[in-house]
Amino acid sequence: MSSISTWGSTPWADAGSSWYLPRVPYVPNPTYLHTLDLWVPKAANGSDEQPEAGKIPSHPGPWVIYIHGGAWRDPLVDSSSFEATALTLLSTKGDTPIAGVASINYPLSSHPNHPTHPSPPKDPSEAVDIARTAKHPDHIIAVISALDYLQSSLGVAHDYVLSGHSCGATLTFQVAMDAKRWTGAGCKAAPTITKPSTLVGLNGLYDLAYFINKPDESHAALAPVYDAFTRGAFGDDEEVWKKVCPTDVQDWSAEWPEGKTVFVVQSREDGLVPYSQTELMKRRLAETSTVEVKELEADGDHNDLWGKGTRLAEILLEVVRSI
Repeated sequence: MSSISTWGSTPWADAGSSWYLPRVPYVPNPTYLHTLDLWVPKAANGSDEQPEAGKIPSHPGPWVIYIHGGAWRDPLVDSSSFEATALTLLSTKGDTPIAGVASINYPLSSHPNHPTHPSPPKDPSEAVDIARTAKHPDHIIAVISALDYLQSSLGVAHDYVLSGHSCGATLTFQVAMDAKRWTGAGCKAAPTITKPSTLVGLNGLYDLAYFINKPDESHAALAPVYDAFTRGAFGDDEEVWKKVCPTDVQDWSAEWPEGKTVFVVQSREDGLVPYSQTELMKRRLAETSTVEVKELEADGDHNDLWGKGTRLAEILLEVVRSI
């Protein structure tokens, strides 16, 4: 078993076919968004013995790790959005080995026009939520720090499938990109981690500048929204918008030599992200890498994939069984 040194007093909760540990902090002096949720399968022999607090039971197979979406700013979408999928995945996996599941939180950018939880608050007398003042590269540095915590502090998830929805898909691909991209003047360097060999992009955002400047007719009305959240997360420099996106990578083989397989999933019924985003990502990978790209089907609107959880669990189970 591996130790959870900063969260050792919290007992594992019984989640049916798995054990669950929410809101594990992954950095010193964390905000409530520098946390991750963990699920581990119960013993194959059917034992219901609760794992020791502060320990992660050892199981064979890869870890499945998820990064939520929400346009880098939505306070109502967090690590718990993966709960339905995680529970379904571990209850239906059968003999497929999965060592554990993690869902990562990360600090958010401001959202001054959020209808119920604006940040900064409309009332200037209210305190500003520091966890919702992030600017690039804060988001990706946090995600890499979470992976480093799993690998270096907990000793798990060196073998893992990394998946993400919407802007979480952007972050998923950013993990595979050269970490030097995220180190600039005054910026904290990203920890060194074992990168995944398999990525799963779900209704993903892969080229922000392209969408803002050349929006699909079907989604053209959303261009101002994209512009607002892109500026909120990455600032006003359009060159930065391009460089942070995975379609900007000129040589994916060089930046991600560990890469073996990319799974892309995009609903044609998605009202927030056009299918052209997935087409652009597939094209870039085909032009600049030798990774195998597989497309899996999904339907429904943008958030249905994780909202219901059933299809997403099926997708991730198919991914694990194929690697």
